[in-house]
Amino acid sequence: MAFESINVNYVGRDAKAYISRATLGAKSIAGGYVTPQTNVSVPTSISVLEVGQDLIQAYSSDFVAKGGYTLSQRMLVPKHLMINIELDKQILLSSWEADKMKAGAMNKDIPDDFFAYVTSKIEESANMQVEANLWRGAYNVAGGYTQKFDGYLTLAAASGSTAVKVTGTEGATLSKANIKAALAKAYESAPDEISEKEGFKLYVSPGTAKAYRMSLGDYENQSTVGRKPLDFEGIEVVPTAGIVNKNIIVGTTIDNLIFGTDLVSDLNAFAVKDMFESTLEQKIRVRAEMFACANFAFGEEFVLYTAGA
Repeated sequence: MAFESINVNYVGRDAKAYISRATLGAKSIAGGYVTPQTNVSVPTSISVLEVGQDLIQAYSSDFVAKGGYTLSQRMLVPKHLMINIELDKQILLSSWEADKMKAGAMNKDIPDDFFAYVTSKIEESANMQVEANLWRGAYNVAGGYTQKFDGYLTLAAASGSTAVKVTGTEGATLSKANIKAALAKAYESAPDEISEKEGFKLYVSPGTAKAYRMSLGDYENQSTVGRKPLDFEGIEVVPTAGIVNKNIIVGTTIDNLIFGTDLVSDLNAFAVKDMFESTLEQKIRVRAEMFACANFAFGEEFVLYTAGA
């Protein structure tokens, strides 16, 4: 199949659409379970303000200030990241054509344009890596998702972190037999004013969510009823792809989980180069540059439960 050579180069604001899809498409972010800040290009204080509840006072003609507030002192420190990948053009073409030939609804999401197909594959992979790094990333640590940015679990577990760290007594491994007790412990450990806020969620690994779903199935033969939304005491339980440890539960609010990036930085870039024109190779090179980081606004509002014997 003949097609036009692919050569595009977007820099700065022109790269916004591609950088946005590559970063904000991560499941936790796209699903609305994390709060993105899209103008973070330099170390920045997290802009989360909490006003105290002691505002109202008896009337007076004088101005007497009353009520306190808390401004998060934690920082978003963006890391300059990049994607460099070389792809086999013939394999990509075969994959695109095969996908296009699938019947009916099976190919409804396949782009008609080959360039769009290539970028969609890059963005899909980038989304999975951002999701992983968002939760369990560890900057400059050997192994795993490294040299990117620290994720929420790494930050919460760090020495000196003010996160609410809880070690369970329900068993060293979470299963359908003890998952309800573990969820109860994580929920109870959250400050009352936080656990009752709209937006408070319990984040678990897909494996932990499966154990909880199976435990619910044991109740009055509910396993035959069909797939049901997960909640515990009215609190949504969120299966989170970025959490792989089945023995961890995170309890916090959506607005406490911050993901930082900069969609309009002059250093952002997205380029695709068809190498046939320069080296006669049937290769496509893709390079992207972006910024990303994560943090929680208030450690006291972040519960990190870890299973224990």
